[in-house]
Amino acid sequence: MGPDPGGYRVRIDSFVPQGDVLAPGITDCDPRIREGDEVLVEGPLAIATGRATMGADEMLRSKRGVAVRVRKVKKVGE
Repeated sequence: MGPDPGGYRVRIDSFVPQGDVLAPGITDCDPRIREGDEVLVEGPLAIATGRATMGADEMLRSKRGVAVRVRKVKKVGE
């Protein structure tokens, strides 16, 4: 997966992203994340890299909408 992109991490539930990550799937994230930041998405079933489309607050509060535009996904075993 390469180096950690700036330390900005987004935790997701137990699913493998099929395209972008939606806000309801996010369980936790680095509070410093701002819209446009490169992020590392981590969950029990997958890791991914992408660009945040909303800030940390909005990611955790939103019930809908794309939170991360995913570029690359890698499945991981439980």
